[in-house]
Amino acid sequence: MRTKISRMMRGHALPAALVMMSLSTLAGCGMDDAILDDTYIPASYQERHPIRVVEKPVTIAIRASAGGLGPSQMNEVINFANDARMHSKSVISVRVAGGSAALSTLQTAAIIAALPFSLIMVLMCIAIIRCLSLEHKAENAAAL
Repeated sequence: MRTKISRMMRGHALPAALVMMSLSTLAGCGMDDAILDDTYIPASYQERHPIRVVEKPVTIAIRASAGGLGPSQMNEVINFANDARMHSKSVISVRVAGGSAALSTLQTAAIIAALPFSLIMVLMCIAIIRCLSLEHKAENAAAL
């Protein structure tokens, strides 16, 4: 009985969903009998031109070996810093990794943080497989 209803609903669900989506889109087109007031005059420059142009931060990524930066990398950093100082108002900051111990700690923290999510995903996969197999058995039994 349930499979008959679900088969009947499959044929009507998509057109009904499309009709509801188009009606909800057109619902925003209606306008009240509101009176529009065009007498407002902005008082300041910010009100007349509300769009601001903002510079985005400029970054550079350089991998340094254990010995430090090479001559070409050092020149690249100096040129970047000079360009940033001339053309932008950004702050220059340097981030240095703490070595292999910091990297292994970061990897361990990422694995521990992802473990509960991984367990939930495995349980969801098992549930989907069980539901699909039950539905397949029900459809085979109904076909006989």
